[in-house]
Amino acid sequence: MNVGFFELSGCSGCVLSVVDHPRWDELLSSIDISYFQMISDLKEFPKKVDVAFVEGAVAAVHSEEIKKVNRIRKIADVVVALGACAATGNILNYATGNQMPLPELDAFLQLSELIRVDYAIPGCPPTPEIIAKFLDALLKNDEEYLNPFRIIANDTPATIRDIVRNGLCISCGLCVSVCPTQTISTTEGKPVIRDELCIHCGECYFQCPESYTSYDQFSTYLFADAPLREDPSLGKFMTIYEVRATDSKIRRYAQEGGAVTALFAYALDTAVIDGAILGKKSDEKSWLGEPVVITDSDLLYTTAGTKYTVTPVLSKLKDALTFYGLSKIGLVGVSCQILASRKLQYYPLGLRDVCDEIDDRIALRIGLFCTSN
Repeated sequence: MNVGFFELSGCSGCVLSVVDHPRWDELLSSIDISYFQMISDLKEFPKKVDVAFVEGAVAAVHSEEIKKVNRIRKIADVVVALGACAATGNILNYATGNQMPLPELDAFLQLSELIRVDYAIPGCPPTPEIIAKFLDALLKNDEEYLNPFRIIANDTPATIRDIVRNGLCISCGLCVSVCPTQTISTTEGKPVIRDELCIHCGECYFQCPESYTSYDQFSTYLFADAPLREDPSLGKFMTIYEVRATDSKIRRYAQEGGAVTALFAYALDTAVIDGAILGKKSDEKSWLGEPVVITDSDLLYTTAGTKYTVTPVLSKLKDALTFYGLSKIGLVGVSCQILASRKLQYYPLGLRDVCDEIDDRIALRIGLFCTSN
């Protein structure tokens, strides 16, 4: 596959993500690079490429840049908007107030406003892992994996507001953790965006499990070799057990046997995990649940029992990785929240500043039926 990497108005952070991948040499061996000024002094514009990755927004008042964009579209079979500036316009498209006047650079456009875009990879910048997975899917012609990048190619949502407005938010809290500018917080489980900090990078929307999720695709990816059985009511499963905790203290605080609390106590005591993200009843509003990070099994009893509202447990994921420095995290949540963590594993767009391989850092997931949180 013949590939070119082209830069417009941006910081070069997105193309830097390409070369920042630990398997960069392996990526190089699978593609032929015709144009990539970050790694080569070659200035001659290629006559033909199979795939063009374009970073940066378009400086609309510069006729030469507009010509360059149209030329890229002409020589490329596939055009990929790489990063938020190309996909959404990012901060260049939304800066307002008190800027120094620069009339020659007063309009920046996302790529799809000028040419047809085949795929968009949002993020500021997108992680090396998501770029590598995208390239691998292109090489394998894996249309199912590429589908979410295609869906947003010419109309990339910059935030999750449409998700919340349409009543689709599941209160998983993942948007809080993946936001690169810490713009999002939660109020009673729902995300709140501070507009003055938002850079419109699109990470929260893309990472949200309600924006795009293929259940069959995820099941194949996760359980391809597992000996699964299927029940019309329960769905797919391997084995079913009926259990309860043997620890009387856990059972005293638990509501339905304390099995999950007991499992996490064992995992902490035997170093299967070094910390866990769970939900506990709010100290201020007892009808609400709030997420907490627990590193001591003796404190697990404080999280036992049913919470009657959804707790955004994944909002604590970034804290668990950074402030607590956890390397083997346990996670408990209802099924849609576990699905959100799986989407982060399968499409690792966010958390670039935290860790390279997020699926290596979540060591234990326990999903609950929706009757309990």
